[in-house]
Amino acid sequence: MQEMEINTVTAVTWFPRVPNMPFALIRVPEQAALGWHDGLASAFRRAYISDDRLAEMVDARSRPPREILNSRLPPAGPVMAGDFGEILVYLYQGSSFSPSNLHGQKKWRLKETRTHAAPYSDVVHFHLPSWPVASNQDALLCSEVKVKSTATDADPIADARRDIKKDRVSRLAKTLVWLQERAMTDMEIQVEQVERYIDATAHPVYEKRFQAVAVVDDDFVAAEIAKIVQPLDHDCDLVVIAVPALHATYSAVYEACASSV
Repeated sequence: MQEMEINTVTAVTWFPRVPNMPFALIRVPEQAALGWHDGLASAFRRAYISDDRLAEMVDARSRPPREILNSRLPPAGPVMAGDFGEILVYLYQGSSFSPSNLHGQKKWRLKETRTHAAPYSDVVHFHLPSWPVASNQDALLCSEVKVKSTATDADPIADARRDIKKDRVSRLAKTLVWLQERAMTDMEIQVEQVERYIDATAHPVYEKRFQAVAVVDDDFVAAEIAKIVQPLDHDCDLVVIAVPALHATYSAVYEACASSV
C-alpha cells in the first residue's frame, strides 16, 4: 500500500460495510468510484510496474514510458475486468487488515503475458508484525476473486466460494512455491518472507485467512446475493463488493492508468 502511495485512511472510506449481514457486504460509495479514475491511476500503474523499474526500462530501451507501460497493461475485456477486481481486493484487504504490517505480493508484475490473468491464488498478503523476526502473530491472507460487470449468467459468489477451496487444499501452497522461484531472479519479492511460510517447521505456527470475494456491479448485487446457498463456509469469509457502474469505472481507471506517465 505504501509503495502504491495509497492513503489507507482514505482507502477505508471506499469500502463501508453494510451492517447486520451474515457476510461482508461492501457498497462502494458512488462519489468514491467516480474519483477512482484520478485517485487510482498511479496506484494501478504501480501494480504492474514500479516507478524505479519503469524509469530503468525507459533508459535501457529508449522508449516512451507510456509504450513500456502499455506492454504491461491488460487488453480490454475479461482479463482487464479480472485484474481490476483483484487489484481492488488487494487495496481492500490491504486497508482493512493491519496495513502497517502487511506485505502485499503484486502478482500482476510477474505475469508471463498481459493477455492472461496472473497464475495461482488471486490476492496474497503476508502479515508480519515483527519482521524480520517470524512470530506466532504472523498470518497469510489469501483471496479468490470473481467479477461480474455485465449482464451474463455468471455466478461470481458461487464461483468464488468454490474456487477458494482449491486455495485451501493445494493452490496456495503452489502459489508460495511459484513466488519463491520468481524471487530468485526478481527483486520485487523478498524470498525470505516467502520461505517463512513455506518452511513450517523452521518458524512459529502462523494463521491462514481465506476470503471468497465477488466484485459485482451495484445494479446486479441484489440478484447475486439472492443466489447465495446457505450455510456459509466456516473456514473462509465471504465478501461481496458492490461497485457503481463497474464496467465504466474500471474502464476509466485503466484509461487514466495508461495516461499516468
